[in-house]
Amino acid sequence: MESLSAFNLTDDFEIDAEIIKDKINDVRSVLIAEEWKAKMLDDQYYQKVCCLEIKCEDVACNVAGVPMKAGQKQYYVELPALNNRIDWDNIKYLGTIDMANNFNRLTLSGMLSSDGNRWTAKDTFYTVINDRAILKNLPTANTRFLCLVGILDRPNQSCDWLNDDTDYPCSNVLKLEMLVKQDILSAYGLPKDKLQDSQEAVPGSATPNVVPKVPKSE
Repeated sequence: MESLSAFNLTDDFEIDAEIIKDKINDVRSVLIAEEWKAKMLDDQYYQKVCCLEIKCEDVACNVAGVPMKAGQKQYYVELPALNNRIDWDNIKYLGTIDMANNFNRLTLSGMLSSDGNRWTAKDTFYTVINDRAILKNLPTANTRFLCLVGILDRPNQSCDWLNDDTDYPCSNVLKLEMLVKQDILSAYGLPKDKLQDSQEAVPGSATPNVVPKVPKSE
């Protein structure tokens, strides 16, 4: 915000901080896609998120509008929104919190046919469907939380994000800042009020909109 206002941040600065955050995330997503296509994706984009709770639900079928339990359970974790521009490279690790057991990611068809694999049928698998990772063959029955190392679409919306002083995952902060400023300045006019007078500035003017006093006639 200070840079956008030429380091003259006043009470007339009208761009909300949340708008700037969204722009930063959008531009970062484009940079990630460009690096991925060039096969130069930097590890600094990845975040470690270790607050994914394993959940269980009864598998049910809808018969004539009535939900009927199928007698089976499905285990899953809800994933944060991931960057979907870079295929499976958006997840580098999904497994136990001790980082010692990386589950195998499969397509849905691969997951369904995994029981026929002679050597890996008992391994832990997962497949991603929408915002869930569906799990199969959990390593232990008392496993409650999983850890993810992935590229999030909105890094600041991670459950592990502490506050806005947390290091932002980006490999080239200067380039990111330059592109964000160009994008914002092309869409917004930023009037500059050099006085902290809580009065509105006139667009295109460097001074606030102050009605001049007319001297009284004697």
